[in-house]
Amino acid sequence: MDEREQGTFEERIPDVKQAVEGIDRGDSRDIASPEPDLAFTISHLDRLSRQTDLEKIIQLNAQGLDFPPPGHPDRHDSLYDLAISLWDRYLLKGSEEDLEQSIRLDKEALHLRPPGHPDRHDSLSSLARSLWDLYKLKGSEEDLEQSIRLDKEALNLRPPGHLDRYDSLYNLGLSLWNRYKLKGSEEDLEQSIQLHKEALDLRPLGHPDRHHSLSDLALSLRDRYLLKGSEEDLEHSIRLDKEALDVRPPGHPDRGMSLRNLTFGLKLRYDLVQTFRSTMEPNAVANEVV
Repeated sequence: MDEREQGTFEERIPDVKQAVEGIDRGDSRDIASPEPDLAFTISHLDRLSRQTDLEKIIQLNAQGLDFPPPGHPDRHDSLYDLAISLWDRYLLKGSEEDLEQSIRLDKEALHLRPPGHPDRHDSLSSLARSLWDLYKLKGSEEDLEQSIRLDKEALNLRPPGHLDRYDSLYNLGLSLWNRYKLKGSEEDLEQSIQLHKEALDLRPLGHPDRHHSLSDLALSLRDRYLLKGSEEDLEHSIRLDKEALDVRPPGHPDRGMSLRNLTFGLKLRYDLVQTFRSTMEPNAVANEVV
């Protein structure tokens, strides 16, 4: 959004707020706004609010690094909090500088949380996540490998029953799947499937993040079908994609991806059926001739 658009947008905020209040009251006159892009404007209003809050959080966390000073036993908390805030801003704005700084802070915090520290798993997971994003941004294989090593260590520190185990299962499963796509290791693919299955078990029906595990497990199973030809994997993949689509209604940011994934799975099943028919028909003709 450039300065001119920002100014125009901010000028419209009072009108948008009034329209929203009208919707809350059920006032049809306010709902019938002359602005055709009311939903779009509300979305940007929410985004602007989140950006403002995030900037304040980053400012406060940066100030928090002044105390406790280097050498203080609680400094790792300030480093970790600022790293998380900068990573959030990277996701919101896409600044590579924020991501790089978040990684440096996560590394320093991890150094201050040696093996045995009760918060080490948080720093391991946070640094792994940021390095994964750096891999997606720049494509460095070393960033991917380091992310996998950190996620494995974090998972070991989050045994069954741990509140954050799902995050480590999901993140490691995703990273191993990407390494499979990069290097073709069947072991990575099998591990990815097992991790995603366990992660899905920890996200029952109604959980807001279930759709992620449904979609990624479906993806891994479809790749195993393409590798080994198991019809069971293909059918399982299609069922998972259908469920993921059901919980990604129109307007959901990931609905398009679910539609593409399900379409691809159904196309593979169609091709499988056609191949079966093409091999059966000559045999039927041959049997009739005999």
